[in-house]
Amino acid sequence: GEAIVKVLNKAGIEVVFPEGQTCCGIPHWGTGAFDMAAMAAEQNLKALLENDVQYVVTGCASCATALKKEWEHILKDEGKGKLAEDATKLSEKVFIFSELVKKMIDEKRLAPKDGQKLASFTYHDSCHAKRHCGVYKEPREVMQAAGYELKEMFECDTCCGMGGSYTVKQPTLSMRMLQRKLKNIEDTGADVVGVECPGCLIQIGGGLDKAKSKTKAKHIAELLVDKFQ
Repeated sequence: GEAIVKVLNKAGIEVVFPEGQTCCGIPHWGTGAFDMAAMAAEQNLKALLENDVQYVVTGCASCATALKKEWEHILKDEGKGKLAEDATKLSEKVFIFSELVKKMIDEKRLAPKDGQKLASFTYHDSCHAKRHCGVYKEPREVMQAAGYELKEMFECDTCCGMGGSYTVKQPTLSMRMLQRKLKNIEDTGADVVGVECPGCLIQIGGGLDKAKSKTKAKHIAELLVDKFQ
């Protein structure tokens, strides 16, 4: 979170963090606790609508999916029509971190430091980022703009096996998926694997650490935090 704030501050964006926020509700929704998902959406909406902001940014693709795509339907299904309308309006302001950084670069509000030749990276596309939000070019573009060298992995958009509660309910399958992902990462020879989903970061980072791999997993905000002037 601090890395995200620092990068956005470089673009001249004042970041406010409304109190009263809680989990986005995706874990509840994904396990069938629809009433609890609606409660979470309602609580977050009230907090986020306290300020008249231009952007709502998140460093988690699953949260972005909730804010952009799901809150409207969750609230409507629970009979909260007015809140569903508010969720629709809010969704138009929601950005995943890399989306907003790309926008700031395109608008010349962010400029990478000159002459940077940084480590090589590969990128793991989280399921929610690519399939739900359509965000996959932006993280690569902002990383390359900063000076990182891309080494694309095989099956870059295949699930790492985390899937929220999936790793608990189906641990054997989850670990098989992780091992396949780790092999694809290792095969690139990249110094670091960038991710934009905390769940994927826990899964992949833990797997790489356990394997004593030289490749490390990092949220791309951490990789970009000091790369702009």
